[in-house]
Amino acid sequence: MLCQQANRMENTMTTRRQFLTTSAALPLLYNFQSTLLGADEATRLTSERQPSTQVILSFATEVADEPKDFDHIKALAEFLTEEGLIGNFHLTGDYARALKHHGRLDVVEALETHEIGFHCNHHGAAPFMAGYLEKMNWRDGTTEWTRNELPGLRVVEELFGRRPVYYTTEFNKAPQSIFASCQAGLPTIGYLPIPTRGHGAVWYCNSFVPSCESAMGVERFFSAGLKPEPEGQYRDRENYYRIKFDRFAEKLKGQKSTLIRAFQHSYKTYAVFPFEHPKPNIYREDNLYYEEHPHYLDLLPEAKYQKGFDLFKRVIKYYAERAAFTSFSKYREGFRENQGQWQSLQELDEVCALLSDRLDAYVSATLSVSPAEAFGMLSRVLRVYHEDGALPDKVFMRNVIGPTSPIPDKPEQGDVSSAELLKSLRLIDRAIDNEQSIPPSIEIAGKTVGPGQFLNGLRSLYVAARKKQSPQSLTLSGPNLPVIANEPFFMEETLTKDRYPEGFEARSICQMCRLQSWSWKPAVNL
Repeated sequence: MLCQQANRMENTMTTRRQFLTTSAALPLLYNFQSTLLGADEATRLTSERQPSTQVILSFATEVADEPKDFDHIKALAEFLTEEGLIGNFHLTGDYARALKHHGRLDVVEALETHEIGFHCNHHGAAPFMAGYLEKMNWRDGTTEWTRNELPGLRVVEELFGRRPVYYTTEFNKAPQSIFASCQAGLPTIGYLPIPTRGHGAVWYCNSFVPSCESAMGVERFFSAGLKPEPEGQYRDRENYYRIKFDRFAEKLKGQKSTLIRAFQHSYKTYAVFPFEHPKPNIYREDNLYYEEHPHYLDLLPEAKYQKGFDLFKRVIKYYAERAAFTSFSKYREGFRENQGQWQSLQELDEVCALLSDRLDAYVSATLSVSPAEAFGMLSRVLRVYHEDGALPDKVFMRNVIGPTSPIPDKPEQGDVSSAELLKSLRLIDRAIDNEQSIPPSIEIAGKTVGPGQFLNGLRSLYVAARKKQSPQSLTLSGPNLPVIANEPFFMEETLTKDRYPEGFEARSICQMCRLQSWSWKPAVNL
């Protein structure tokens, strides 16, 4: 019976999320073990009360024009602190400005013990983030992102006296925003439904992306707006959240990833729904400056809001008894970092063995290499081979990303001489250093080949050099996108929602996302 109730309610929530979606928010929670316990007892309680399941709990902190939102965020933060749990709160620049403007130092103080993230300057508006990224080339788009978003990041950092740890926006489908935020010192992405192949996290455009494959909203605890709730509504709702959590935990048993993502949009706990007034459309092509919008949220009666908040607290306590709660930064500490590093030729041999079978990311117990990084290493090691007459002992793995402009529709295939390929590497290697990305195409021997075809030639020549062989010619053939590009996330051709400008489809953004499948690789646990 409870499972049937959960399924019905899950379908209802999906419909509501489709009606009004804002950028996802997903934080982490963790329990502190008592230092007063003896070693044996502490170990026993850890195994009983803190299994391998982990939870990241996050909050979209974005409704800057509603005082009730300040009170709710404060109450959330204080409750979590009392329970010894950490929440992840990603603030817009406007929310940070509003806290200053209204003198809500109490809210700031309540958030001090929690993880702080950045949720765009104006929630991706003023100007419409996806709009300018769609129209601009990679360099101009990332530059424009920096110009528009850094003022908001600075406001949040100034308010808390520390830099936000992660970045969340609904426009992270555009890899330009991920790359730019990483360059700005935000190398962790709060939410992105990118494939992980069961790993706990992946690297994408050089950013750390925790798994979102087991995500759930803990919000909108009511069903009847201002009307009295049906009998048993809150009990059924609480059972729904428990059952969904337990299903995720059961599914994750024995998996590489044991992460559950729980999130909340704060206004979905205190505002009447459906909305009585039209929700303002902030994503406009001509909206170059942020403007005040008419009030559209009607508040629930306080008693009804409090019932929902009490339900939320019971649900979180239930989760805390069954999982280890952590923060984004703490979760990241469980993985090997992705800074450029020296690799031995033996390790490069293993990467090439994989590439001889398929164009894919390489992963072992200690190392992960994206196809783009493999391209960069082979270009460098063979350039040195050409210039110095011998292979180096080690090669530095640069954290380069995929092509930042389209690959030709019909690149040519064929044979080229080894001498011509080696001669081309000096300029290609320098371009990789300059652009931090691999080329979308290469002109060689009168042919225009794609990056996958060229990488196949690099691999063949490197393998021959390791065997002390000198082939006269090489075949440049094969696919130009990694196998991960066939996953639905990378296959999408459009990105559009009702609240985006009419006719906006983000086809260029989706194409750029597909190209950056070259930068995808699993994160390796420590």
